[in-house]
Amino acid sequence: YRELADEPSVPQILREAIKRAHEAIRQYPKGNSLSNMGTTAVVAAIRGERLYVANVGDSRAYILRQGKLRQITDDHSKVAALVRAKVITAEEAKTSKIRNELNRSLSAVRTEVEADIFEEDFRDGDTLLLCSDGLWGPAGDSNIRAIVSKLAPDLAVERLIQIANQAGGP
Repeated sequence: YRELADEPSVPQILREAIKRAHEAIRQYPKGNSLSNMGTTAVVAAIRGERLYVANVGDSRAYILRQGKLRQITDDHSKVAALVRAKVITAEEAKTSKIRNELNRSLSAVRTEVEADIFEEDFRDGDTLLLCSDGLWGPAGDSNIRAIVSKLAPDLAVERLIQIANQAGGP
């Protein structure tokens, strides 16, 4: 991002930053025990009063505005696609055997990566949370909302990690 920060288009900067991260993973030496590694990504930039978010996989961005928590990003997983198609419910997705299978990721084995870009106003009093499934899965939206709305950011982070770990989060 820093190398591209002079570019006028924030969405393009975020897309390119994610592509460069993907390429770095793809260039990892073949034959190494981590040569098939992969990850998800969620990144954000705020310019003025505009929030820009990019994601690949099931790492998420949430915004807390006036006490209401809203997921900004869409998950790129097989179960999320089934929920969107109304084949299964969100409740069923939580225990599905394919809940960790991704349609998109930054990965040594994928040739290309495509990030979704989200843009919206970022207002005084808004709180932004970026997290992986290791947090949102075990912690749950209601805990996330309650903690982020009541605690200072550094304390909220510590408490959310504690709750996710207590719930068996990885």
